[in-house]
Amino acid sequence: MKTLLSLALYFVLATTAFAQSVSLSGRILSESDESLIGATVLLETPSGEFVAGASADQNGLFRLSVNPGTYQLTVSYVGYETYDESIRLDADQTVTIILEENDLVLREVVVTTQKRAQSNIDVPVAVSNVSAEFISEANLESFASLSDYVPGVQVQEQVVILPSYVIRGITSDDGSLAVENRVSVFQDNISISKAISAYVEFFDIDRVEVVKGPHGTLFGRAAQIGAIQIVTKKPTARTGGNVTLGLGNYGQEYVQATFNAPLIEDKLFGRASIVYNQRDGYVENLAGGDLQGKNTFAARLSYRYIPTDKVVADLILNYQKDDTPGTSFKSGVHAPTGGTLDASDPAAMESGEDLRAFRDVFGLTLNVTADLTENVSLTSNTGFRQLTGGEVFDADGTLAKLLLIGGSSEYSQFSQELRFNYTTNRVSIAAGASYFTDQGESSYTLFTDDRSFFALSAGLGVVTGGQPNYSFCFPSPEQCALLGPAGPVVNPVTGAFIFMNSAVEENFTDGADNSSFDLFADIEIDLTDYLSLGAGYRQTWESLQTMYYRPLPQAKDASVLSPTGRLITPVPTADRLYASDDFNASLYRATLKIKPSDAFSLYGTVSTGRRPYIIQFNGQAVAETLDDENVLSYEAGLKAFALDSRLEFNASVFAYEWTNFITDLPDGLLFEVTDAGAASAVGFETELRALIAPFMSVYGNYAYMDATFDDEDSDGQPQAYAGNTFRLTPEHSGAVGLRFFADFEKAQFVLNPNVTFKSQHYFDDNNARMFMNELGQTFALEEDGYNLANLTAALTLKESGVTFSFFANNLFDETYLIDAGNTGGSVGLPTLVAGPRRFVGTKVTFEF
Repeated sequence: MKTLLSLALYFVLATTAFAQSVSLSGRILSESDESLIGATVLLETPSGEFVAGASADQNGLFRLSVNPGTYQLTVSYVGYETYDESIRLDADQTVTIILEENDLVLREVVVTTQKRAQSNIDVPVAVSNVSAEFISEANLESFASLSDYVPGVQVQEQVVILPSYVIRGITSDDGSLAVENRVSVFQDNISISKAISAYVEFFDIDRVEVVKGPHGTLFGRAAQIGAIQIVTKKPTARTGGNVTLGLGNYGQEYVQATFNAPLIEDKLFGRASIVYNQRDGYVENLAGGDLQGKNTFAARLSYRYIPTDKVVADLILNYQKDDTPGTSFKSGVHAPTGGTLDASDPAAMESGEDLRAFRDVFGLTLNVTADLTENVSLTSNTGFRQLTGGEVFDADGTLAKLLLIGGSSEYSQFSQELRFNYTTNRVSIAAGASYFTDQGESSYTLFTDDRSFFALSAGLGVVTGGQPNYSFCFPSPEQCALLGPAGPVVNPVTGAFIFMNSAVEENFTDGADNSSFDLFADIEIDLTDYLSLGAGYRQTWESLQTMYYRPLPQAKDASVLSPTGRLITPVPTADRLYASDDFNASLYRATLKIKPSDAFSLYGTVSTGRRPYIIQFNGQAVAETLDDENVLSYEAGLKAFALDSRLEFNASVFAYEWTNFITDLPDGLLFEVTDAGAASAVGFETELRALIAPFMSVYGNYAYMDATFDDEDSDGQPQAYAGNTFRLTPEHSGAVGLRFFADFEKAQFVLNPNVTFKSQHYFDDNNARMFMNELGQTFALEEDGYNLANLTAALTLKESGVTFSFFANNLFDETYLIDAGNTGGSVGLPTLVAGPRRFVGTKVTFEF
């Protein structure tokens, strides 16, 4: 008996030893190198019996473990032809599978909003996904153009170094390094949310995900009202690339190139991409040069290392250099000599070609994901970002040297997140910790002229006939005596006139050094096959420090109009002032999802968001702390994928309360960040895609927004801006478009006409602000609304891999405003910024 047991045991051990499992791993891609997140991978026996299955993760990767043998490998993804091939597995094997598009059905939208790959229909959050294909076809080259196709989102790009993001009416555009954004911006899982850092050139992008509503539990303390995630394309096992060359009006020159190659078979892959995009400004500056142009070079180098089938590491190096023409802050009060007050017509702004915006950005990202067990994975996201930038702009928009400002900034940040994911058939948990630190300093100089400043303060008119007004000067414009109530002012010591300084320089420097540590957890449980509940929590500890410096000017730079020689902030400081404090806060969310079928779901969400405390110095050089803003949001929505995958429809309704909101209130010549009270909003958003014929699809989005400041604050006191509409918030906005496509034996053709629209909206939280121009006409800081028609077309020759494309953005050359008021508005000289004119051009892409 003992002998038989020994033989049996030996047989079992031997069988186990010789039947060690092998792994099949790889990546699922589209023909355009997009990661097909959520693609289904199945292994079956030749007779059709199920053996193993998996879904591609957020990088399009999958892994299966089976015994050696011959299997049928099936890969499927909605919107693509199914891959079905026999495969022999005798050892570990890595494959790259390319799925061909199926033009008879719509693609499934898969997102990573909840830190794991999910079909959009499974996510109890309003999220929009913009694919690489749509970005290319619609010729979207910036966040501003992309936002037209995302309901409830507006992005204003006066200048690349300080974009303004608006989600559901709440604007994030404060350029101070001491102030956190209200909208989180991420690139490859790394927060780049600080205003000066939150712009990325669009090239070699896999997708852009836009999450709406406060989701600080998922995206951190800056996600007060939403988050934007840019996901770049990662290296694959394919060898090849592409080159795109383009020309357009306004002297546009465009070059983009990408090359991808395996470096170590099945282990290490590399990808290099560059882009150069230059366009002259669409507003002429009669004083020299042009305004509202573009000049950007960017490069990206990515490596993917897969040491085992359980570990994936991505190293990404980013570089971007912007050196663009200046912003056209054209005066809305004074027209140039022989010109008009129309913001799109030529401007005349002091300093001519010296007006510019510039920025150099370097970033390094290391993302590592390790499968610890079948159900548990660990993700590490490490990021470093460093930049220098600045701007020279004419804030009064005239030839008078009144508010000419030049500045520069240095900024750096480091972040580290560790996150565990636990997933079973019924439970998904994401929990971990993150650390973020950033520091920076901004220095600005006001270049002004006492003569223009005196004319402004005395109500004499800064400009007459488009030229600086020096008519009051005595004895001459070149030597202009300071005027008092009784005439020219005399120095009591020398008896000579006191002459105004035509070359005043006033310096001011601000800085910040902040850090935060977070613990977070998010869980979703499928209580039944159709009912799920979720909850999330984040605890934040933050340490904030602000620096303030207003030096006393040298005699040659001092103004004679102020006892201290300073005009904007008259109180000088002997040295740098610092103020710091520590804070903590918590955020939460709760979700409910009802999914009666794979093609339909309903959801409800309650969530909170916040913007951290602000430590600032007021105009009297006294430190003060503004409490953190808070948003409490309620949302309900539905998502449907129906008619045999020919229709996708999403809709959501929401309401939120915004307490202790902070805004910019005029404070003399500056805007001071001030606690303004309470506000509330309700809204509706919807998106639709439908395949209405084998050769045509329709898409569209619409957003309704009613966002106003409450009559009373939380203490029951009347508050500033009561009843006013939030700035940059149209009541109605959206887009509608058609996509015509034809697939021939040797060519493919795509035509994409669409229209985007925005209704009337204000550029200032104080909707009642009115100004008068030199013609005696009064105007408000608002845009009446506009519609923009766009058209793109592309012809691809299949054998040669060459694509010829044409684009026309703002086809009918509509003129409109993207901003009004600005710094000049604080002294009664509001400026106007014109929106982009008609851009037309052509591009040629070579695939190899």
